[in-house]
Amino acid sequence: MEENKLDIYQIIGFLFLIAAVFYWFNVTIPNLEQNALDEKEIISQTQNEEINDNLIKDINEVVSSSLNSTFINSNLENQEVVIENDDVIFKFNTKGGSLAEIQLKDYVDYKGDDLFLIKNNNQDVSLSFELKNGNIINTSDYNFTYEMERQGKMNVLKMSLIVSNGQSISFEYKIPKSGYMIDFNVKSSGFSSLINSNSNVNLNWNLDAFRQAKSIDYENRYSQLMYQYDGDDTDYLSSYTDSDDSEDSVSWISYGQHFFNSILVLDSPVNNVQFESKKLFEDESKEAKFTKKYSSIIPLNLSGSEINSQMKWYFGPNDYDILKQYQNKIYDSIYFGWGIFGMINRFIYFPFFGFLSKYFSAGLAVILMTIATRLVMSPVTYKTYVSQARMKVIKPEITELNEKFKNDAVKRQQETMKLYNKAGANPLLGCVPALLQLPVFYALFCFFSNCIPVKRKIFFMG
Repeated sequence: MEENKLDIYQIIGFLFLIAAVFYWFNVTIPNLEQNALDEKEIISQTQNEEINDNLIKDINEVVSSSLNSTFINSNLENQEVVIENDDVIFKFNTKGGSLAEIQLKDYVDYKGDDLFLIKNNNQDVSLSFELKNGNIINTSDYNFTYEMERQGKMNVLKMSLIVSNGQSISFEYKIPKSGYMIDFNVKSSGFSSLINSNSNVNLNWNLDAFRQAKSIDYENRYSQLMYQYDGDDTDYLSSYTDSDDSEDSVSWISYGQHFFNSILVLDSPVNNVQFESKKLFEDESKEAKFTKKYSSIIPLNLSGSEINSQMKWYFGPNDYDILKQYQNKIYDSIYFGWGIFGMINRFIYFPFFGFLSKYFSAGLAVILMTIATRLVMSPVTYKTYVSQARMKVIKPEITELNEKFKNDAVKRQQETMKLYNKAGANPLLGCVPALLQLPVFYALFCFFSNCIPVKRKIFFMG
C-alpha cells in the first residue's frame, strides 16, 4: 500500500487561493458600499431631501447635478388629473404640467362626436429659459408633482417642478364651478440662482386647431390669430396665408377657430411677443383634421428675478354674450366684419340680438331682428320705390326726347333734366339708397356667419 505524502505545491496553491479571496473582499466590498451610498444619494435628491452643500463646488454643478438626478432619473410617472365644472371637462398631465384635454360639454362637432379643443397633444404649453451653465431647459420635458385642493367653489390644481432644495417652478390652475375662463398662475422659487440673468423666461404656447365644421375652407376664413396691444387696439394675422408678426404691449392673444376660441389673457402688457400662424390643410379634404397651427412666444415679466405671473385662459365658444362678461374686451377676438360692417355688428346687431334672445328663442330673435332692420331701412327703401315709379312713368317721354334730339346731345340732356325736375324724379335716387342699404345687409350677413347662438341650434347642440 502506497504511503500518503504531503504535496508542497498543494499547500502553495491553497495559500494563494486564500490570499486572492482576502484581496477580493478588501477591494470589492468597499466599492459596493460606495455605489450603494451613491445610489442612496440619488434617491435622496429625487425625493427632494436636503442636498449636502459641501459636495457642491459652484452653482453650475448644483444645476447640472439636480437636473440629471431629479429630472432624468426621477421615478415619477405620467399621471392624469381630471377636473370638470358645469360646462367643461379639463384633463391635466403631470408630464409638462399642462392641459392635455379640454371637452366642451354642451357642444358636438360636425360629425356629432364630443367636441374637444385640446386632445392627443395638439397643444403644447411650456416655459423655456437658459441656465447659468448655458443649458436650455424646457419644462415640457419633465414630470411635475401635483396637489389639489378646494377653495370655496373653486378647484385649485398646483403642478410643481422641483429643481433642487428651495428651487422650484409651479403652474397653478383655478377652475370655477361654471364657465369657460380659468386662472393660470406661473410662479418660481429660488429662480435667481438658476437662470442666466441676461436671458428671457419665455412662455411657449402652440396649438394645432381642430377642424370643427363640415366645410374646412369656410371655417378657415374666420379662423385667425388675434391680439390686443397698446390698450384697446387689436390686430390679426392673415387667415388665408402663413404669416408671422411681433408686437409690444400685448394684453391678450386669441387662437380663433371660427365658432370656438382659446384666449390667453396676460396679467400685464408684455413686450416683444412673437406670433405665427400656418395653414394645415391644402384643400377641402374630408380627411383634414386641423385648420391652423398657432404659435406664440411670450417673454414673462420677472419680479425680483422670480416669476410671478397671474394669467387667465378662456376655452369656449366664440359667443359675444359670453365673452362680454369678461374683462379686457376679449369679445374683440370675434370677427365682426371689416370696417363699417364690423362697427354695425359690434354696436348694433350683436347687442340687439343679445337683448332679444333674453325674451325669445334664437330663431324668433333672428326673425324679429330682420323685421326691425327692414323697418329701419324702410324710409330709404320707400324713396327708392318712389323714384323707380316716377322714372317708369316718364320713360315714354324720355324715349321721345332721345329720338327728337338724337343728333344734339347737349339739347337732349337739357330737355331730359327739365323733364326730371318737372316729374320730381332723379335717377340717382335709385342708386344712393341701394348703396346705403349695402353695408347694413352685408353686416347682417356677417352676423349670421358668426353668431354662435344661431349656429349652435343648428350644428353644435349635443
